[in-house]
Amino acid sequence: MVSGCGRNMQFQKKFKNLIKNTEFSNISEALDYAIYKNDYGFVIVIDEITEDLTRVTREIAKQPEVLELKKMVSGHEELYLYEELLKEFEEEKSTKVNEEEIDTIVCPARKEGFKSAFLEQKAWWQVRISANVRNKLKYLAMYEVAPVSAIRWYGIITSIKAYEDTGKYKIYCSEIHKIDSIKLDNPKYAPQASRYTKFDLIRNASKISDIF
Repeated sequence: MVSGCGRNMQFQKKFKNLIKNTEFSNISEALDYAIYKNDYGFVIVIDEITEDLTRVTREIAKQPEVLELKKMVSGHEELYLYEELLKEFEEEKSTKVNEEEIDTIVCPARKEGFKSAFLEQKAWWQVRISANVRNKLKYLAMYEVAPVSAIRWYGIITSIKAYEDTGKYKIYCSEIHKIDSIKLDNPKYAPQASRYTKFDLIRNASKISDIF
């Protein structure tokens, strides 16, 4: 059996052999590039999402998805509480698109927040966004809840940044545009949280079910 120290030495030796064929001179340089400059997606699994963790992940080139895993003990039984990321993403994604086609996030909004945030500041915040589509988003469409129950505005996204220490994001738009009202035609299609779709569906939609 190889000890933890032995496995670590084997890994370092293998890595040094591999790095000879790259532009990097050492492990630290390669890791700095992979973590802070390279554009790739990954998931952090941790027992608690802290302010320090949120602060560190802001520096990473592509914001990771953070999965909080809680351990609970009941007698001799151990239970783990966690969110099902892939299942959640599938529920948020329009059934009319595949992941590669996604370029738009649709966010539900009440009248007060919609006016002060989106119309006046061209922004929307405290939005949870899946890591695997965050860098693909180009448009923000606003679904105004009842009594409007329609999409009437969209914005062109310029940047998405971490929102304080919440694990959520703030979306900034350079322009916002009003479009013909896309009305809710069936309650089951009403966005209760952020949803993902492609802008071409919104461009050609006459009702919400055309999008989701």
